[in-house]
Amino acid sequence: MTKIASVDHGIYHTEWGNIGSYKLNDIIYYSGSYDSFANIQSNVIAFNGTIFSDVGNAASLNQDFIFNSKDDTLFLLGSNSIQALVSGKWYTFYQGNKFDYFHGMALSGEDVIISTRTNNSIKRIRNGFVLDSLNSTLYRPILNNVGGKILVSSQSYPPKPQTVYQLESNLKLSPLFVNQRVDSFDLHFASLDTRAYFWGRKGVYLNADNYNNIAEINLDSLKSQNADTIHIVVFRDINKNGIKDNTEVGNKSLVREYNSGNEWSTDDEGLLELVYLDNEDPRFAFTKESIFDSCYVSAFTGGKSSKTYNSAFTSDTIYLPIWRSGLQNKNIVLNAYSPRNARLNTDQEIYFKVFNRDCDEQNSKVQLKIELDPNTDFVSSKPNFSNKTGNTLSFDLNVLANQLQLVKLTVKYSNTKYQLNDLVKHGAKIVMSFT
Repeated sequence: MTKIASVDHGIYHTEWGNIGSYKLNDIIYYSGSYDSFANIQSNVIAFNGTIFSDVGNAASLNQDFIFNSKDDTLFLLGSNSIQALVSGKWYTFYQGNKFDYFHGMALSGEDVIISTRTNNSIKRIRNGFVLDSLNSTLYRPILNNVGGKILVSSQSYPPKPQTVYQLESNLKLSPLFVNQRVDSFDLHFASLDTRAYFWGRKGVYLNADNYNNIAEINLDSLKSQNADTIHIVVFRDINKNGIKDNTEVGNKSLVREYNSGNEWSTDDEGLLELVYLDNEDPRFAFTKESIFDSCYVSAFTGGKSSKTYNSAFTSDTIYLPIWRSGLQNKNIVLNAYSPRNARLNTDQEIYFKVFNRDCDEQNSKVQLKIELDPNTDFVSSKPNFSNKTGNTLSFDLNVLANQLQLVKLTVKYSNTKYQLNDLVKHGAKIVMSFT
């Protein structure tokens, strides 16, 4: 039986900060970040399997400790500097400016590669000097040495599928694969030989395979991929021939990627543009139109695939026809509500919404009749009523196709006619409609 001893060394009170760890030459190094509340400087300790030893403060470091090593040199990345530990002594390998915020570090031959949050840049550093840099379009890029490659991921803002890149020797980013889970946080890496392990907060989904939270991928089977632009067109297929004719148009709709379940919204004309890699095979399906109570449904079940999978095509258009769901042309919907509990002797608003669902895009003339409780005092209406007899009001409305018409009533409940907790009933109905 092995007894686990409690070690009380190198423990600090930190209100905010990070702890990093790294193994080099059978020694595990731990770092604890600067604590602005307790005024404790950053510190590094080493554990050889038996005891802890203090290897001193790494100057100019606070937060975001990331370790790496080359031969017997230990590198430690802070927010704006890189410190190196050689033969038990620290020295500054590279010092950025006070506005820098380093975010990732990897090693490549004689060079140290770092990424920054400041302008999402990636820099190559040799002997303390920046050789070249890349201002990337990634958001907070993360660097990792994995199986002899330098892989780059990033956070996503707004949340979206995350692409993993290989960093080439000229600082070119070559896409390897996309995690199709929509997420805003980093995709983290670890490696063993040529196997890479990826962890995503919402899981990893690659090429129609669901890896849940952790995915193991053989890097030797991956190669840099070209990107394909996929255009998705949702349109109302009036003649049901499956072909988009010049007169057939679309509306703003929701489209789902069939494998991952991710959902996107098209523009107002039913158009959507996405970018995938050559080794991906996305399938798309129409979900619904954004118009309330739309009478159009998908013309087929299942999903429709891109034609660019492992092919020479770099662009593809996927047409998603939608058909009328039934023979009914028109549906007039009435909804009534009051935004709050009423107070006695105080003006109270009541709203009536009339919606014209019309598959043929035809306007409708309707009459809305509202019957107020006999004890309710009518104050005003917007628009003005067409007719009023006692507490019965009529409104002649011209409701545009697939649009809402709002009627607002202002009433008052007198304390001479109502008491607290009384329930008041009003009535509303569409008594006639015609085109």
